Amino acid sequence: MQSQRSGAFHLSMVLLAFFFWGITPLYFKWLAHISAVELVVHRVIWSSFVLWGLLYASGLWSAFLDVWKEKGARTRLLFTSVLITGNWLVFVYAVLTGQTVEASLGYYINPLVSIFLGAIFLKEQLTRLQLLGVLMALSGVVAEIWTVGSLSWVALSLAISFAVYGLSRKKLTLHPMVALSAETTWMLPVALLVMIAGTATGDFVFFDGVVDFSLPLMLAGIVTVVPLLLYVTGLPGVTLIVAGFAQYIAPSMVFILAITLFGEEVPTQRYYTFGLIWLALIIISLEGVVKMKRSKTKL
Repeated sequence: MQSQRSGAFHLSMVLLAFFFWGITPLYFKWLAHISAVELVVHRVIWSSFVLWGLLYASGLWSAFLDVWKEKGARTRLLFTSVLITGNWLVFVYAVLTGQTVEASLGYYINPLVSIFLGAIFLKEQLTRLQLLGVLMALSGVVAEIWTVGSLSWVALSLAISFAVYGLSRKKLTLHPMVALSAETTWMLPVALLVMIAGTATGDFVFFDGVVDFSLPLMLAGIVTVVPLLLYVTGLPGVTLIVAGFAQYIAPSMVFILAITLFGEEVPTQRYYTFGLIWLALIIISLEGVVKMKRSKTKL
């Protein structure tokens, strides 16, 4: 029973993370008058401050300091920090330039990459129904590429960067909050330098004295930290296969926002891709429900 509760807790954390990611385009559209670079700079800066406060309050500050004494951990966290920061930049750029649909496609492809990496590097096994789901989702993506003739760099970079990030974080044994804090801290000097340069050239708006700009930008720390913290908290308790399929929640929400609130045009082929992926999700979900009922019956 305890292991079941633990599994349910980790799964709920992952699901909540993707729900939050699904609604983040609303925040970035709210700040559409600000450049993608400045938004990402503020994500790094304010996330660092928020996380340092959480570390201190939770008694993890000493563990955070210990990370910098281990070369292996420092190197891996530098790698993951570059991955997640790059992912942020591409996603924000996509939303601000009217390519939210392309971003959603990238996050549709991302679980396929995660499942592939899990099978190759972590030796995670696919059941027959999971394999069927993967093939159905993959067929939708392949049909998309075949029809359009190519895959956008936005979609491809988002898919690969976050899948590799998930794999790299999966292999870390650090406390999730400690690791996340180290990632943002790695990028903090770069963010501060960019902030200084952007302010000096007049390209950034934060120090213009306009409260309507400054306060929403400071919220970037909360918007960034909450879903990431949920994700890295839940990830150790689920397989990359499960996490991979759960990732379809966010792009589905992003896709809906793009066509309803943002008014973006959607190629007809995209609906075919969307339908196949959701059909795959239904199959995987039904298998999970059956397994859960069987396990409860045994108890």
